[in-house]
Amino acid sequence: MSLIELAKEFRKENVILWKESLPQSHAFGYLFDALVNGPVKFDPMPVWTDMQNRTAQGVYMGNGLLLPHARVKDIVNPLVAVGICPAGIPVPEKTEKAQFVVMVLSPLSSPTAHTLVVGKVARLILDKSLTASLLACKNSLEAYSLITA
Repeated sequence: MSLIELAKEFRKENVILWKESLPQSHAFGYLFDALVNGPVKFDPMPVWTDMQNRTAQGVYMGNGLLLPHARVKDIVNPLVAVGICPAGIPVPEKTEKAQFVVMVLSPLSSPTAHTLVVGKVARLILDKSLTASLLACKNSLEAYSLITA
């Protein structure tokens, strides 16, 4: 099952490519904004608060991946936004930098949906050929095409 099959509303606007390093909080804000302004409507304030609480517990997964996430009452399918930063995003209390941020909002009613999306993201990040290709992308559309292939 592909990421697109799991996150049916994944669109090109949900992929952001940053050429320069930026703070983790800015990256999260840009990705959250992409989801809030997408076709699926939800109340953003409680979701942002939940995500901030989870982020405080740590969302660095290793292998250059930050995985901020929250459970959302008002959605049916998971929502995903992807940020790619070849220059790296500093990770608090770590010496390494993240080059990928995958924000996942999953339905509160379906723990299985959350697990499936996180598993698919993990498999994508562990694919060294894919991650090297994503880091070499010149624009977001090119990255979107790779992710959805």
